[in-house]
Amino acid sequence: MKTLLPPCRWRLPAALVLFGLISACGGGGDGEPDSQVTEGIYEAVTPAVAGAPYAPVLADCAFNEARDDSCTLERLPFLGQETGSVTVDKLMERVVTSHPWMAQRFREVLQTLPEPALRMTRSLTAVVIGSKIRPSFYTTATGAIYLDPEYLWLTQAERATISDEEDYRAGFGNALQFVSLWRYVSNNRYAYYSYADSYTGTRSVYDIRLPIARLLFHELTHAGDYMPPAALDGLARNQTLRQAIDAQRGHRISDELVAGNPLASQTWKALADVLYRGSTASSAQRAMTPSEVADAFAPDRASDAYNYSTQSEDIAMMAEEALMQFHYGIERDIAFTNRPANSGASGDDYIVAWGVRGRVREPRVAAAAQFVLQRLLPGTDYSAQFANLPAPTPMRPGESWTTNLSASPDVPAAKSADAVPLPAADRLPPG
Repeated sequence: MKTLLPPCRWRLPAALVLFGLISACGGGGDGEPDSQVTEGIYEAVTPAVAGAPYAPVLADCAFNEARDDSCTLERLPFLGQETGSVTVDKLMERVVTSHPWMAQRFREVLQTLPEPALRMTRSLTAVVIGSKIRPSFYTTATGAIYLDPEYLWLTQAERATISDEEDYRAGFGNALQFVSLWRYVSNNRYAYYSYADSYTGTRSVYDIRLPIARLLFHELTHAGDYMPPAALDGLARNQTLRQAIDAQRGHRISDELVAGNPLASQTWKALADVLYRGSTASSAQRAMTPSEVADAFAPDRASDAYNYSTQSEDIAMMAEEALMQFHYGIERDIAFTNRPANSGASGDDYIVAWGVRGRVREPRVAAAAQFVLQRLLPGTDYSAQFANLPAPTPMRPGESWTTNLSASPDVPAAKSADAVPLPAADRLPPG
């Protein structure tokens, strides 16, 4: 049985928590990590390109449990300080992995990505892929991204080397009457899939390219937020990475967006604490119906409920959705539904109170997303794509999440089997 690719589960190196902010796959206000992310993820890693200029320092600067300060930019600069045009070969020189196959798969998938994805890596110092990393994340402690190899395996032998830990956030929000769902779609089908634990076959690079593209667009938006591309040329090499990132405070892309176009819904800012940080729901929140939370969400400019978790997630969600639509032609669904009592409920049991396909196409959301992409990718003009976006497609309230997979009530939704449990990825945070 196929299930949707599960979203991130969090962990963070304990030493890095002391002086770094983490973004993606959950965190507290302004990216501060939750206590659950401090489980160790350290193991021996080796450079993907042994003879690369910075290969000897990558593990020490980006994956050293004993390190309690950041490296200088002389020792490990941002990639964009070294080159204005990132190639796959240049990026691979900044990669370390716990298993050689991870580097090979990552290179293969990078070769399928659109050029803007590589340009977004200029705000990185390194990429770490390790068997214990779950979820994927970015942290200001190192200026690196850390990737869950669940996205990369092709064979069962590769899969056997990586963590199968469950997402600890799965129970967050269980006291609420509603569920926030999401998925990517193409031609009224799920755009990509992962595979159940019982699956014994293989995957191809084609099978993994879309979920990895989505993941990288998301994580690289965090990197570009904390170190905006426009700031790279003015960085002094004698400062530490943390000093360089701290100097951007107030001038980050998300800071600019919040200053001029903040999210308005206080209801959803409070609900985000429950859904994404495990805060206890108040009696008023427990009483809210799917329709009521939809009424609080729809007038605002968020592209997803997860936007309300932090301002960095706010821009990452919009950038991710817009870039997936522009470069791959796939659309994103979101909806608020009932919460079925049965833990094994299928998509037929989740009844949509409000939902939409292509929320980033809503004019308020599109304007904010365009603002973000202009600063993330100053050399790429997406104005024509934004100008030609069609209106979002509303879902049909009162029908199921499964039925709404088809944008038209006259076209049956495509599904692989009847009454299978709803994929966990549809319910969990999309970071």
